[in-house]
Amino acid sequence: MKILYLLLISVFILEVQALDNKGIRNARNLLKEKRYNEAIAIYKKMVENTKKIKEKQYYTELAIRAALKSKDKKKAEELIGMLDDPMRQNFIFMKFFAPKEVIAKASKLDLSKMPKDVISDAYALRGIAFLRLKNNERALGDLKKALDYSGGKLKGISAKYIGDMYVSQGDEKAAEEYYSKAVASTSGAYSWRCASVTDLSKILIKKGEAEKALALYSDALLKRANNRNKALLYAGKADVLEAADKKSEALSALESAVKYADGKYKEGLKKRLNKLAEDML
Repeated sequence: MKILYLLLISVFILEVQALDNKGIRNARNLLKEKRYNEAIAIYKKMVENTKKIKEKQYYTELAIRAALKSKDKKKAEELIGMLDDPMRQNFIFMKFFAPKEVIAKASKLDLSKMPKDVISDAYALRGIAFLRLKNNERALGDLKKALDYSGGKLKGISAKYIGDMYVSQGDEKAAEEYYSKAVASTSGAYSWRCASVTDLSKILIKKGEAEKALALYSDALLKRANNRNKALLYAGKADVLEAADKKSEALSALESAVKYADGKYKEGLKKRLNKLAEDML
């Protein structure tokens, strides 16, 4: 059983205090040895030993991840019951299970009744599930609501998906608005943010705003990005520089893109680099 939305879940940072770091380390060591049940037992004890709901949720999530890693979906579902609040249980379910299951369980829920600290992310998770099932109307509604509520760790990626949907509808004005929100939501070099930068810059190029597009490719972002995203960002920067008729700088950006790329994408970039070099002769 795959852990649903692994990339999305990685951006959650629970604001918990006084974590049992020793217990967490012991459990992780057991997981390395594939002693899943023993690790889960530690997490369950940690849940029992705290009264703080965010800590309970954090330990519960760790236990669920361990169960899913052991391919024991039934146990993972049972572990959700360690949380007392039924709506918080629904939220955890939405984080870890497949889109069809999420929608079957949560399509009719009033997510505004969720605990305040998870409302925004609950709408985002359900919206993404609807999107995966190609129900764009419901997806758009939920993803927009994710932006309406305070807090939340998935606002940026929600804005990215909204932008994608507007692009597919040919509404680049609306897409620009939401890609801009995605880019502004964090300074991190998450894959979705890097993609938002390149998507937004394409729209700005069409509008003749190359300088504004170029400003998106900050040194800080390029430095923080992993190699795959570095390749995408440098290629996008090259697009902007070519549009601004700065071919020499575009050539340099493409060289950097080739450096960080791999596979077929690298080969495609090499062809593009060679063509630009020939055009400059």
